[in-house]
Order: sequence, then structure tokens, then C-alpha cells
Amino acid sequence: MDKKQKILFSVGTIAVALSGYFIYEHMTYITTDNAQIEAHAVMLAPKVGGFITEVKVVEGQKVKKGDLLVRAHCQMRPVGPAFVAAV
Repeated sequence: MDKKQKILFSVGTIAVALSGYFIYEHMTYITTDNAQIEAHAVMLAPKVGGFITEVKVVEGQKVKKGDLLVRAHCQMRPVGPAFVAAV
């Protein structure tokens, strides 16, 4: 093989390899126009009013029961006879 044939063979081999890769990627990549998931809806509501002052976890971190997740500055209502009677 002369130099010209080696270059053409190399370019052809690279072209076939790239074509195969792109065809493989196109055939295995899943797309959708109507992306939906099925999950349970959970309502979250605070027991007391206030502001979150510090978040103790990062996204994706695994937590266990009893772990401190956030610190909050709670705005407690005064507890008096009228309030206790309303509850």
C-alpha cells in the first residue's frame, strides 16, 4: 500500500466508526413530547409559623429518621385562655 491508500483507508475507517457511533446514539436515545411521571402527592404544612434560618442538608443527601433538616425562627402565638378555648 502506498501512502495515499493508507491515508484514504484511515479516513474511511474513521468515517465509518463515527457514522456507526452517531447511528447507535440516535437509535438508543429516548425522546418524548409528553414527559410525565407517576408519583404520590404529599402535602407539607408547618405546625407553627416562622422563617427557615438554616438548612442542614444538601440536595441528594441521604437522611435518617430524627436527623435535623432545618433550623427555624418560630413565631409563637401567646397562649392564653381565649386561645386555649379556641383550640
